Parts: sequence; C-alpha cells; structure tokens
Amino acid sequence: MENLVYPLLSFIPALLNLGIFVYLVLFVPRVKTTDIFCFFVLFLLLWQAEDTIVRLCDTADTALFWVRIFCIGWGGCAPIIFHFACRYTSLKSFYTRFSLVCIYLPFILFYLLYVASSNTNIFTHRSGWNWIVTPRQGTADGLQRLFISAYVIGAVIILFRYAFKMRNQKRKRLQALFIAGGIFIPTVQGIITQIVYPVILHKPDIPITSSFLTLFSVATFLSMRKYNLFNISESVDLMTVLANLKNIVLVVSPNQQIIYINPYGQEILAKERTDGEEFSISSIFASLSYYNAFATEALAPSLDGTRITDYVTVFKTRSGKKIDILLSAELITNNKQVQGLLLVANDVTELSGTLRDLEKSNKELEQFAHVASHDLQEPLRKMTTYLHRLEIEYKDKIDEKAMKYIRIAVNSGNQMRNLIHDILEYSNIAANNENSGSTDMNEVMEKVIKTLALQLEESRAQIVSNRLPVLQKTNATQMQQLLQNLLSNGLKYRSDKKPYIKIYAEDLGEYWRFAVEDNGIGIHPEYREKVFVVFQRLHSKSQYPGTGIGLSICKKIIEQHGGRIWVDSNVEGGCTFFFTVPKYPGREDLHMQ
Repeated sequence: MENLVYPLLSFIPALLNLGIFVYLVLFVPRVKTTDIFCFFVLFLLLWQAEDTIVRLCDTADTALFWVRIFCIGWGGCAPIIFHFACRYTSLKSFYTRFSLVCIYLPFILFYLLYVASSNTNIFTHRSGWNWIVTPRQGTADGLQRLFISAYVIGAVIILFRYAFKMRNQKRKRLQALFIAGGIFIPTVQGIITQIVYPVILHKPDIPITSSFLTLFSVATFLSMRKYNLFNISESVDLMTVLANLKNIVLVVSPNQQIIYINPYGQEILAKERTDGEEFSISSIFASLSYYNAFATEALAPSLDGTRITDYVTVFKTRSGKKIDILLSAELITNNKQVQGLLLVANDVTELSGTLRDLEKSNKELEQFAHVASHDLQEPLRKMTTYLHRLEIEYKDKIDEKAMKYIRIAVNSGNQMRNLIHDILEYSNIAANNENSGSTDMNEVMEKVIKTLALQLEESRAQIVSNRLPVLQKTNATQMQQLLQNLLSNGLKYRSDKKPYIKIYAEDLGEYWRFAVEDNGIGIHPEYREKVFVVFQRLHSKSQYPGTGIGLSICKKIIEQHGGRIWVDSNVEGGCTFFFTVPKYPGREDLHMQ
C-alpha cells in the first residue's frame, strides 16, 4: 500500500492537468498565449507521467526506458513558462524569432545531451519513492537544473513586475498576482528540493516539483475562467490600424460592458476614465429609449448570431452633444465560445442633415410636379379643344397649309396632354406610398388583360400566365399599373411575329422574382439601364409613340416596394423584364436581389 501512495502524488495531479488540457483544446479561445499555456500543461503531463511510471518500475533498466521517453517534459516546462510570462506581459522583445531561439536552444541541447548520456547511474533507489532521478557528479545535470531554475525565477520576476505596473487596473493586477503566485510557490519548493538538496548539499532530492507545478496550471486556468483571461486582449489585434481608423470601434462583453474602445471612439464618446476601466454600453446612448431600442433590435439578435448592418441610432459625445450613428454589430467567437460583440459605428450627423434636406426638397418637388401637371391640363385641354373646333368650323375658309399647321398643333397638344398625364402618374406614385394590404397577383393579371383587351385583340397576342403569388403589404393599384405597363411595352415593341408574352414568378426564399417575357424586337445590352430613365427613348415618336415614362414608373413602383427591376435582352429579339418583391416587407436585414 505504501508503494502506491507515492505514485499517486503525481498521478492525481496528472489527471487534473489532463482535464485542464482537454478543456483548453476544446473550449478556450485559440490565441498564442493560450496555445503556449496548452504546451506547458502538455509538458507537465509528460513530467508527471514519468514520475508516476518510474515509481512503479521494478528495475532501473525499465525506469531508464521510460525516463528517456518522458524526460522532455521536465526539461521543457521551464522555457515554456518563461515564454508564457513574456507573452502574457507583452514583452515583445522576448518573443521575436531570435529571442525564441535563445530561449529554447539551451533546452534542446540539454535534452539531447541528457538522452544521449543517460544510464542507470542517474537513479537512486529509495524506499517508497522507488527510483529517483538525481544529478550525476561530473556531468551537465547540475548545470541543466540551474538553467531551469533561472528560467522559472525570470518568469516569476516578470509576472510580479507586471502586477506592480498594473496597480491602477484592478482586473489586470489580480490576474497577474494570481498567476505569479501560482508559479512562485512551486519555484521556491523546486529550488529547495531539486537544487539546494542535490546540487549544493549533495543530499537526495525530493521529487515533488511536478506535483507542485499543478498550482501554476490551476491558477492560470482559474484566471481564464474568472477574468476571461486572453479572450479579448489578443482577439482584438492590429492596434496600430485601429488607432488611425476614423470609425468608432467597440468591443462589448455579453454582459453589456464596453471592454475595448479604439482611440477615435475614446476621443468622441468616452469621458475621462482610468485606462482599461470598463463601462456600460448604455452610457454612450443619447437617451434610455435609444438604448432600449438598440438592446431589442440589435444587441439581442447579435448575441444570437445575427449580423446587424446599417442600424441607425443616436449617441452622445463626451461633451453631451447628440450625434446620429450608423453602426454594424457582429458576434465575436473563438473556439465556439462567445467573447462579445464587435461594434463599428460611423458619425453620420452631417449626412443625416443633408438627407433630411434632400427628402424635404424631393417632397416639395413632387408636390410641385403633381400640382403643376394637374393645373396644366385645363389650359391645354382648352387649347386643343378650340384648335379642333377651328379645324372643323373654318375648314372651308382656310387653305390646306393652314389646316396642316392646325393638325400639327392639335397633335402636339395631344402629346403634351399625354406627357402631363404620365408626369402626374409618376408623381402620384411617390405621393401614394402606402403599401399596407395584400395583393393577389392573379386577380391583378385578370384586370390588366381586361384593360388591354382591345390591344390584345388587334395584335392577336397570346398571353400566358402561370399561377402567381399573393403579395403582402403592397399597393394593388400600383401592381396593376406595373403589369399593365410591362405588357403594353411587349405589345408596342413587337416584331413581325405574333406577340407572345409570358408572366411567371419564382420563389427564391426571402423574395419573389417575377418575369415578363416577350418575343418583341429586343433591347441592345448597352441600353438596359437607359430604358428606366425618365424621358429616355430608344426610338423616334414616329416609330413608336409614347412619352418615355412608362418603364420609369415601373422602376419607381418596384423600388417603393423594396425590390429591384432589370431587363435581360439581346439584339436578336425578345426581352425579359425581371422584378423582385420582398416576401416580408419592412425587414431591413433583407438585401434587394
């Protein structure tokens, strides 16, 4: 029973470190500092495995076999601890390539020398402990242990020095003290039992250092859990870029604390605070109502994994001034663990003012177009009416040349009337932007066919319509006007063939894509965008009458419903007008397709 007690002194800590190692690999964010700590735990496991197995071996030869396999553990722990301390405290000069070579090269040389020269003379047999590895006189064993001690003492000094520097940052100071204390205790123990006893006093050492080093692995692990060690400080990189970025960049923890703010954001938003101090995200909003809206509409969905873009809100600056903000929010995860949210915000106060002025100007312009086009119809109607009466009543009193002038004036008046009518329709679309009801596009299609019945009969056109969907929050009148314009377009620009027009819709997930396909004269690819511009015509009025507003009206209707319209055509003939309508109008996370 006595022989099992001593192996358990290293075996039980080995099980604890194995659990820490598995947790680190599976659940802790992957950054260089945690990777270095993972290697330390792995090497410590090898060391504790060596201590456990050697204490169970019956012969020195068997013990030597296992020592040669696992001795890399106790040889490598010290330089890894030193490397970890440098990385954690951001001593960048100590983890350059040259510095890392200087740190690890002695370990490699000592390890190779030890394996090559080791024999059964490295063991001392003691009751209970069984086989104990001891430094040999006249070899480099003692020097190797002194090097190991130097590494560990250096790491202790670096960690305590860093804790002292962080005296104004409670969180960082507690982290550093916790970790430094975890390595300080086994360092003192190891120097006494592994250096002073065997190397200086030439007494048998006490092989318990590997067990004591578990204090360091546990202390560092608990720091990760308690203080979210390494989760943010190394996940947010490229500090130089962030320092020069003219955007407000924030990292918000899951408990809604701002744990990082870039220099520009600090300049705009933050009041005077102690460096590194955290503060609530709610403190930067202009009012509680803005924060509550953000928490509901952006923060909660972001923490659930939804990427938020173009969210509009209002912040307050450090001077108390309100600024309009356009921000995006994205979840920060590392190794499947939620670290927080990355918020990137832009001050759009000036742009918002410009947009408000532009919207006001546009509304005034639309009102003017509506009123002007409406008021112009009456004098124009009188002009064409009296010209027509003049043509009838005085046809026997004026010559043919004068009659020709009258007809030209009447035709011009009719064209002007049509143009004013279309302008009035165009302005009515902007004025009538209430899209609240549902629209059965099959019923709309039936009304359009009845309206165009005479044109369809004269052209002997064939209209094919697949089953169309019911649209939500749409304006049925405008949808009828849209289809009527597109079908009229297909009938007007027909080729020598009998007109054939097909209408169908496709379900593409978040939106419906409609198509109106004809076999007409087609549109050259370079004019695909031009056809939707107001008053832009590709043909003369003598070839194809019209005002050039019909497709502009279609574009206005679709954009007002949150969709997009385009044409696919070629010069050989035929074209297809596509337009999209969102299934869920008002969803800002849907992009127009």
